[in-house]
Amino acid sequence: MSSEQTQEAPKTAEPASLRSRFLAISYDFLIIIFITTVLVVVIELALVGGETIQPDSFLNKFLKVFWFIPGFFYLGYYWTKSGQTPSMKVWKIKVVNKEGLTISWSQALMRYVFALLGIGLFWMIFNKSRFALQDVISNTYLIKVANKNTDKTADKTTDKTSS
Repeated sequence: MSSEQTQEAPKTAEPASLRSRFLAISYDFLIIIFITTVLVVVIELALVGGETIQPDSFLNKFLKVFWFIPGFFYLGYYWTKSGQTPSMKVWKIKVVNKEGLTISWSQALMRYVFALLGIGLFWMIFNKSRFALQDVISNTYLIKVANKNTDKTADKTTDKTSS
């Protein structure tokens, strides 16, 4: 894909590592599964009151598709608000646009859809710029975030050595 060769991240940003991406995805997945399970149980109880849902019913088909909706809104909310889900904060990574700002909802949707395909991280292994497929297609960047505590520690060390 030619867009991957012309895509440039914000100038001072280092792409997030495969390890930090995978760990953040794992944490987010657990949160999303919990939220979605609660929502599905509430919907089932409200609509069928504990009765068995028929496999060929509209409700059964709806609930299968519904599993993907809370995940998009969970990730999309955090990506468009601050660029970081709670797990991305833990692993010090952030999704940004080419100007280094938070992404749009349409970019969040493209990231989510192409990440669901499951080939995005494999793409990263073979991509010299270290961006995943969802980064390239949505024109976004998952980057490392500087550790503020490290910077403060370095300043304190400099102050002690200069006196």
